[in-house]
Amino acid sequence: MEYALILSGENRTELEQVLSHFSHNSADSLKLKAAKYLISNMPGHYSYYGSSLDAYKNAVDSSSVLKRLPWSIRNIFYLYPYQDVYSLMDVKRVEDVKCITASYLISNIEKAFECWKYPWAQHLGFDDFCEYLLPYRIGNEPLNNWRDSLEGVYCSVLQKMRGVDELFESPYQACMRLNDKLIEEMNQARSDSVCFTHSLIGTKTVVGMRCLEYVPTAVLIMRSLGIPVSFEMIEQWSSRRGRHYWNAVYHFTGLRYPFTGFDSRPRGLNQDYKMNKVYRRTYAANNQTLIRQYPDEPIPAFFEDRFVKDVTHEYMTCYDITVDLRCLPEEKREYAYLCVFNNEHWTPVHYGRINKSKVTFTHVGPQTMFIAGYYIDDKIVPASLPFHVNLDGTVTYISPVETEKIALTIVRKYPLLHRFANYSRHLIGTAIEASDYPDFRKS
Repeated sequence: MEYALILSGENRTELEQVLSHFSHNSADSLKLKAAKYLISNMPGHYSYYGSSLDAYKNAVDSSSVLKRLPWSIRNIFYLYPYQDVYSLMDVKRVEDVKCITASYLISNIEKAFECWKYPWAQHLGFDDFCEYLLPYRIGNEPLNNWRDSLEGVYCSVLQKMRGVDELFESPYQACMRLNDKLIEEMNQARSDSVCFTHSLIGTKTVVGMRCLEYVPTAVLIMRSLGIPVSFEMIEQWSSRRGRHYWNAVYHFTGLRYPFTGFDSRPRGLNQDYKMNKVYRRTYAANNQTLIRQYPDEPIPAFFEDRFVKDVTHEYMTCYDITVDLRCLPEEKREYAYLCVFNNEHWTPVHYGRINKSKVTFTHVGPQTMFIAGYYIDDKIVPASLPFHVNLDGTVTYISPVETEKIALTIVRKYPLLHRFANYSRHLIGTAIEASDYPDFRKS
């Protein structure tokens, strides 16, 4: 914690006021511990500020279209510029330790402890409370009084569960019912064809919103009512291009049920899409991250984030695998990367320390084709043969024989996903016509 206090500079008195506030009464000993947790892990958390962002917020606030929307969807629009804030010229990054006020932090702690009293939060120990309910932010969004804004907004949704203990004490049920309300709000906004245009973001529609827009706001809304929900992510699917973000609710059974706020109910993940490595966004800094272990070596941007942890083992049976490296890097490297193909290039999803001509990757999901690579000049340089991790954790290398040819019949070049199969049913009875003429006079 002393490190955070030193970094805070002139703002140190604000942080010390928080510690002093909870030090006078022995009944506040747990709140003092919570304050120390927030302050100790505060370095590295920040927001961006600037005139263009202020102007954008004012535009959202004054929009007659967005004013009619519930807080949940307006907040998604508020956060849009922060997805690509690095492209803005007039913004300044400000660390939380240098600007957060004592009153803001004290209020956040008090309200978080109130949320801990909800029946569906009673299974949380102090460490879980710190991870799921206590944090005052989820990303690099500006500091704001989101707990105050949400106070009382969704309480009535959950009060309907009173009288049935099995429902009222269930984080799963609380999450499902609240998310049903968010889905209802989103569907209404879609039916109204809500869109908003601004120079910072272009034109954004509710219909075009993606998982990255849904997930952070869903965490804040769930957190405001004591529902333990996390922010999960994968950097690259195994079976298709693209990354993905989703939520998961932490149940009293110890299980986590995935869902996507505003979009899908808690359930199992879509099995059409194979995963390889799963990460969780956290408030606490992870001392095991690559940038903490070896800060002097160039590393991919994803691994510069100190506020993620590997939770692959919570989603699948995984294995530690050792891979043969066919060549040494042109520049000295301590680490090699586990990479998945995204239809264009190899995307790093994990890392391992090089040991002579081998590298070991931990907690790897099976049934995925990988390659090991080095990170040199901002790109991945292949270091091994492609290999497949089998269901039993063994590794099968794919080694081409350049002097032989084989005949190969490909029935399809892309997996038949469940949702695409559903689309195809709508084609039954369809007649498809083509013509060389716009008016179809000959077809």
